[in-house]
Amino acid sequence: MLAAHLEFDPFGGWSIALPLAALFALALLLGYGHTTQQISGRVKRILWLLRGGAALAVIFLLMRPTLVSVSRRYERPLVVIMKDVSRSMTIRDERPQDGPPDRVSPMATRSEAVHGELKQNEELLLELVGKYDLVTYHFSDKLTAVAGDLAEAVSRRDPQLLSRQVTATIGTPESPDGPSTRVGDCLSAAYEENVRRKILGFVLMTDGQSNLSQARATDVSRR
Repeated sequence: MLAAHLEFDPFGGWSIALPLAALFALALLLGYGHTTQQISGRVKRILWLLRGGAALAVIFLLMRPTLVSVSRRYERPLVVIMKDVSRSMTIRDERPQDGPPDRVSPMATRSEAVHGELKQNEELLLELVGKYDLVTYHFSDKLTAVAGDLAEAVSRRDPQLLSRQVTATIGTPESPDGPSTRVGDCLSAAYEENVRRKILGFVLMTDGQSNLSQARATDVSRR
């Protein structure tokens, strides 16, 4: 939706601009009689047009008009998912989602545990992207948008598109190799990339190890 209207900001305010415009018009009319004697009617008409155009231009400038256009675009709030891919996510200290609750079964990596949680809640994710736009990032010492379509927020409720969004969000268990975890810096970068959007919230999946951020996550979260 686009609406436009003209606004005026007269020079010195209306109380000054209007008298100035009136004086200018009066001076133009009075001066015309002294400068258009003994000329043909055709020349008089040309002079009237030129002086009239000049008068309108001066008055127009005195009024200082501005064309203001307002556009409205309705979009859904944005949910940002951030998955830690630093090396500490390779530590095997998590119980597998589908494994037996005993100490004999092999432990899963932290990255595999995150993948398992997302996979287990696939239906909830599909419901989420049906209501809100979704962007997913990997992060360690830097922020990386997850492949292709996930760099763009979903703006329509196409079931196939939403399903593809969820599948890409879940992805496959990564092999994290990031040198460190900069939670605050990456949160700040994700915020700046989507600063024009209404962000509903951030979903942060990290173990929080080796946090070397220059920006504090708590400070970023207050924006």
